Amino acid sequence: RHGCDLVIWETGLGGRLDATNIVTPLASVITNIGLEHTQWLGETYNRIAAEKAGIIKPAVPVITGATPGHGLEIIVQTAQEQAAPISVVTDRDATQAPLSGLDLSLRGGHQRLNAAAAVRVVEVLSGVLPVADSHLRQGLEHVRWAGRLEIVQGPAGQTIVLDAAHNADGTEALAT
Repeated sequence: RHGCDLVIWETGLGGRLDATNIVTPLASVITNIGLEHTQWLGETYNRIAAEKAGIIKPAVPVITGATPGHGLEIIVQTAQEQAAPISVVTDRDATQAPLSGLDLSLRGGHQRLNAAAAVRVVEVLSGVLPVADSHLRQGLEHVRWAGRLEIVQGPAGQTIVLDAAHNADGTEALAT
């Protein structure tokens, strides 16, 4: 209705049962798997990964930062079952061009891996949605994400850190 050229649609709870799963995307991204929403998604990495892998659609590219033993195997298996090409982003990707030497605006070391996943999405979709290298670099250097390691000044001059950490992995990243 609003004539959007592109929508980046984040799932709420998970994948398989999420209302956003009605969309057939250009690409599906599963950043990582943490123990969250265990009462609904399951109490193990594999069960949670299976639920989150429910967003994988036939022949739609999948990009993930999941790691071995933390859901990667389930995501790879689901992608293979759906004949969906899969690209696994690793810590090494976070140190390669175009991220090497780049000063990311988002705070926290974990954001480098998230940025690597975003770069991979741009690469995977380059035939459909071309993005100039300069625009990619500019986006990574200037992106803002309210409520994620956001630093604000209180009325008395105190420093306040706002963060939406909602699971153990998020609170660990915040503490780091």
